[in-house]
Amino acid sequence: MGLIAKRKVKVPTDKDYIIAAAYTDTQEVLKPQPKMEASLINIGELKKYVQTYVAPTAKSFDPLFTDASGTLAGVTATGSYTMISPKVCFFRVYVDFSRCTNFGTLGYQITLPFPSAQTMRQAGGTLHQPTGAAQYHIAGITDIADNSTTHKLYYSGSTTDLAWKYNTPVAGTSITSHFDISGTYEIV
Repeated sequence: MGLIAKRKVKVPTDKDYIIAAAYTDTQEVLKPQPKMEASLINIGELKKYVQTYVAPTAKSFDPLFTDASGTLAGVTATGSYTMISPKVCFFRVYVDFSRCTNFGTLGYQITLPFPSAQTMRQAGGTLHQPTGAAQYHIAGITDIADNSTTHKLYYSGSTTDLAWKYNTPVAGTSITSHFDISGTYEIV
């Protein structure tokens, strides 16, 4: 990186300035002769700003994968989340059924890492059934009128969403299955 000074390349110092230009508003770019505002930016201050940025990192949480009756047993569930901003959370959950001893009787659900600010739906889930290479679309719904951290899981049937449970979809959930879901939501 260098600054041009009388056709010579100069290594910038913290005391140097660069010129930056920006449109005066978001609609300006659409105009035939857009107006821009120039600003001087001190390289030393820019370096400080860039160095204070901390990339978000994933953290683990227990997604408490269960069925509504509480009888599901033996599954291994792992979860992680990344805070994208102070109020936006990206989560991932993986469930392995290989050691499942009881598939439960009612709809499956997970617990989100933080309470949701509003009722929301995540459609990014897949139930993998390696036997026959089948994959089933699984969605989740958190209805804050019921509970702001419970994310109930649904199988997309032919005409409507059905509670995903031990027998829906038919033969979809067995000890050879695994499930994953991810999504982004606003937290309280």
